[in-house]
Amino acid sequence: SSDVCSSDLIFLTILFGISLSDARYYIIPDQFSLGGALLGVAASFLPGGVDWLDSLLGAAVGYGALWLVAIGGTWVIRRLFPGRLEEAGVDRAMGGGDIKMMMMVGAFLGVWGVLQTVFIGSVLALLIFGPVASMSKRLIPLGVFLAAAGAVDHDEVVALAAEAFAGLAPEGGDALSPAEYGGGDFRQDRPLEQVHFTLALPGVTYDDPDFYASQVMS
Repeated sequence: SSDVCSSDLIFLTILFGISLSDARYYIIPDQFSLGGALLGVAASFLPGGVDWLDSLLGAAVGYGALWLVAIGGTWVIRRLFPGRLEEAGVDRAMGGGDIKMMMMVGAFLGVWGVLQTVFIGSVLALLIFGPVASMSKRLIPLGVFLAAAGAVDHDEVVALAAEAFAGLAPEGGDALSPAEYGGGDFRQDRPLEQVHFTLALPGVTYDDPDFYASQVMS
């Protein structure tokens, strides 16, 4: 219908603007994120697309999920790579623009759509820009990849993945055989006051009905 096409066009236009701004300036204007979120909720009252409740929940989940990722990412980077954020001239692993952007995406796509967007966008960012960021110490313009993930048809992506991997047979793995001990000893001299002596005796195998009972007794 024309309503659905208009809603999709508005959404794609916002994503395009976000991609350009984030790629060049590392900034996502509130006009795109907050204004887009209001448009997304308003579009939910039109025929087609998500309903108004899913739109509101999607906006809340999108904002909350990215906020948690930002807090956790900042903590991890500060512990593992001290000074990395300061070198990049920021104090957080993720800007507020990315967080507000996902609120907008959730308003248009709903809860399931925004979660798929976060997953696909994160994978794209790590695969495409991750190596560049690690070598150049540049921050990843996550908004670009989130916008790309939000613009694709998620159901089509799932269908393509199912078609590509449906023919793969599950790996059964090699059958495990009981361990066999052929005897021998191992000695290591150390200047310690204690002496450790270990005596190994045959026991039940892992698939024996008495395996767990023997572990408790030992």
